[in-house]
Amino acid sequence: MKETIKVFRIIIYIVGVFFLVMSFSVFDLDGSIWERVGGYLINSSPGIALILINYFLRKRHLLLGIILILAAIASIMFFDLYENIIDKIFVILFVPVPLFASGIIYIIYHTKYSDGQYD
Repeated sequence: MKETIKVFRIIIYIVGVFFLVMSFSVFDLDGSIWERVGGYLINSSPGIALILINYFLRKRHLLLGIILILAAIASIMFFDLYENIIDKIFVILFVPVPLFASGIIYIIYHTKYSDGQYD
């Protein structure tokens, strides 16, 4: 099960890096360099938050699992994934599904293997 946790931790990092890379599209817009940098920081903040949460809560499996499930629900609402599902299948498969699955795995790991103790 520890290998599964490591795989899902890497998947969360990949989703965070996906947000960071997709934020580079801000530099195609008009405006000064500072407006572009500010836009990049705003657009990349979900990815930065996901990476930092995954790093700092790597030993707190229950809390990380709950936060990841909440992030999956928030991403469904933010990206309007409940509307026109067929057109947004790539976003559904790459953002909320890995977050929700990893949240479930972290909660299962906590309830089965940690006995309420933190490593």
